[in-house]
Amino acid sequence: MALKRDQERSILAKLGGSIGNGLGAVFGLRYLRTKLAVILLTALLTASSLLQADFRITADAVLEGEVQRVVAAPISG
Repeated sequence: MALKRDQERSILAKLGGSIGNGLGAVFGLRYLRTKLAVILLTALLTASSLLQADFRITADAVLEGEVQRVVAAPISG
């Protein structure tokens, strides 16, 4: 009877039950690995969004024009 009742529930009711079970796994008394994984992931995302770092690339560089032109003066001096 319980299986038949579960099959007759709407999609929203099934989705709500699934979300409730997932939240129960995170905030309930069981599933220590799941809790640690969620806490670790949250800490990693928080740290990566708040920490700032300078990114520097060291290399030799030369800036040259592609076309070189000569400007000659008509008279010296």
